[in-house]
Amino acid sequence: FLNTVHNAYLDWFSPGPSKHPVFGRVIEGMDVVKKIESTPTGAGDRPITPVQVSRITVQR
Repeated sequence: FLNTVHNAYLDWFSPGPSKHPVFGRVIEGMDVVKKIESTPTGAGDRPITPVQVSRITVQR
């Protein structure tokens, strides 16, 4: 799940039914995010061609 705009319905401040936890943010490489965002989708808004993240870096 890649969210590039604010969606109030995803803001959970207490335990609830949300299945879309935020686990990070993009510091650089927004061009890649935009490319993923423009991927053609089919039924259920799923990408027609699967998108895989092959590498990430965790910064603290």
